[in-house]
Amino acid sequence: MTLPKLLFLLSIISILFVACGDDDDCVESGMNFTWSTNRTIEIDPEVANVPIGDSLISLIEYQVIEGQDFLFEFSQFSNFCDPEIADGVGTLDFVMVVPADSTDAFTYTDQEILETSAFVRVFAAPDGLPDQSVEEGEISGVRIDDNSWRISIDVVSSLQEYGEILGDVPEVISIDTVFTLR
Repeated sequence: MTLPKLLFLLSIISILFVACGDDDDCVESGMNFTWSTNRTIEIDPEVANVPIGDSLISLIEYQVIEGQDFLFEFSQFSNFCDPEIADGVGTLDFVMVVPADSTDAFTYTDQEILETSAFVRVFAAPDGLPDQSVEEGEISGVRIDDNSWRISIDVVSSLQEYGEILGDVPEVISIDTVFTLR
């Protein structure tokens, strides 16, 4: 199992442990908006092929590694907080990179978004969706200070460029908020 898959699995297990805890300690939902320096996104060279009907679909996975870019991450989680519902947990993660020389502001529209290596990862217990790329919409940001960026994201994810898996629905992400340095 690759390191990104192991980390993803461990984060889901952690969420499930929180979900199975005492109802008084249960957090029903939350969001995190962070950015970090010296990071980048790399497409995992080990592509998994999944049979769908008469064809094979290649699922793309990404991993965050050390690099020279700014990494922006948005995470949202939800939890039903009901001990009778073991699979009432869901997460939505959005990541993108911007060249570190974008020191004051940036804007990416539609196909330009591909330059940011933007991806969406959705998990809704008991199933997860493959990583989804983003190439439709607009992403813009303005640096507020050394620790904060105001980021506006209004995008629609795209199912993998190698094919479409039946039943998967593109995610719409529309936020305008401050991301803080991790």
